[in-house]
Order: sequence, then structure tokens, then C-alpha cells
Amino acid sequence: MVGTVVFEVGQVGIVMAMDDLEPQLARRDRYRRKLALLKTPEERMRDMARLQERMWAILRSSPEGYAHFMRRNYMKRAIQHRPEYEE
Repeated sequence: MVGTVVFEVGQVGIVMAMDDLEPQLARRDRYRRKLALLKTPEERMRDMARLQERMWAILRSSPEGYAHFMRRNYMKRAIQHRPEYEE
């Protein structure tokens, strides 16, 4: 099923049903898995370190987001919940 939808005046985009996207997504996933298998463990660790650095930079750029993350993190890990971290 292919249809059109207007995003803003003068802009038209194409909407595809999930059934139409599944083969494309499967091909993309197979390709990404193949690329990942070609990487050495050191390359995969470097990629993970880069992702974590980026994640922390994004989290720290938003004080509210960082506070929410820390609250949620403490709540999930706590044996006994502290009242100041209750939502």
C-alpha cells in the first residue's frame, strides 16, 4: 500500500505500509550484521566507547534529562528506594 501525505503546504511525501518496508529493513539488517562480523573486537570496543561518549555528552547537555536519567537509574538499582528519588 503506497499513499501520499502532505507534511506542509507544498511538500508531499510518500507513506509506505510496514509490509512494504519489511524486505528493505531485513536487507539492511543483514548488511549491518555482515559489517559487524567483519570488525575486530578492538574496533567494536572503540565503537561502543564512542557511542557511550556521545550518549553522556547528550545527557549532560540537558540538565532536566540528566536529572531524570539519574533518578530513574537510582530507582531501578536501589534495594531500598529513597524518598527524594520518588517520582
